[in-house]
Amino acid sequence: MFRFSMLFWCAVVASFAWGGGTYVSLKVSEFYHPMTARGDLFGPLRYGAIVLPVLATVGMLGLWFRRRPLSPRHYQGG
Repeated sequence: MFRFSMLFWCAVVASFAWGGGTYVSLKVSEFYHPMTARGDLFGPLRYGAIVLPVLATVGMLGLWFRRRPLSPRHYQGG
């Protein structure tokens, strides 16, 4: 049975792959063209677009662990 949580975690992996590549690209462009990177008005927006999926993932993971009950075997094991 396909669950939406599986779809969410696939989206998380895809966003981390995209965010990692974008972060490396931004750092390389800052290294080779520092003045152009400092004058870029969309720079904070680009960094925010990288950080936002990470924060959303941590928040959703916290909600998932908080709402999900432990399986009965955890209670049996003590």
